[in-house]
Amino acid sequence: MPSLEVFEFRPCSCLLLAPWESLAIAEGRASRVRVNVGLGEALASYDGDFIAIDFNGVTYEVERSLLRAHSRRRSILAVLPDGNFYEVELRTPTSYYKLVPLEGGAPTLEINGIHMHRISGTTPLRDAELKVRAAGVRRGDKVLEIGTGLGYTAAEALKAGAKVISVELREEVLWIAERNPWSFRLRDFKDITIIRGDACEVVGYIEGPFDVIIHDPPRLTGETGCLYSSRLYARFFELLRPGGRIFHYTGEPGRARGRSLYAGVMGNLKSVGFEKLRYLGDVMGVVGERPR
Repeated sequence: MPSLEVFEFRPCSCLLLAPWESLAIAEGRASRVRVNVGLGEALASYDGDFIAIDFNGVTYEVERSLLRAHSRRRSILAVLPDGNFYEVELRTPTSYYKLVPLEGGAPTLEINGIHMHRISGTTPLRDAELKVRAAGVRRGDKVLEIGTGLGYTAAEALKAGAKVISVELREEVLWIAERNPWSFRLRDFKDITIIRGDACEVVGYIEGPFDVIIHDPPRLTGETGCLYSSRLYARFFELLRPGGRIFHYTGEPGRARGRSLYAGVMGNLKSVGFEKLRYLGDVMGVVGERPR
């Protein structure tokens, strides 16, 4: 049996700034400034075109012109202790990953221009909270999550007192999470294991039983079909204890054309043995149970 690749979550030792934080620092003269996308406070001192920002015992020196330029960007700026800097984004030959700031709260992850969280009428953290609530996560539950992303859903399950095993395919996504201050709380929980790999393969080597499975796949495409397959659903059924619960995010693609992805998902889940299946519009997902 191949060994599972356990990912060690290591938050970036850097200063992270949202565009409005960069603007406030560049244009202001206040000694106390907000940093880390609203989660931190730092001391700023000004010397002409250079600004020294003291945060968590480290001094970061930045040029005012850099901060002004970043204030017009839709990105998170990472500043390193040695003075280097970059925007929190990654490009591969086929994909573009970006941490996108949302004013007043936690950022979202964008892959190829598509948000990985619901943000219309809600927030990424509220979305995660609703998913955990829909799944009925309780203290002491053992939870399997497919799709770690920025870790918001895992963190909500951990807050509820669960133990979590979370699977993430893309190393790029985990790199982004390590540079998102709102993901840093994952390091504060001991009851989480992040496994990097293809969920369709990894689930064959994970041992249950689980009380809850939270399945949060990317949208259905030719490349992600396995994540919506009856074969995977049958393995989920095996991994759940009798009476165990599943939450399957579907979204509502095709709704404008009268198509229903969730109806097909419910049919496939029923075919492998799940019952009490229903669609929850407020979280855009299907819930169900393994019979007792």
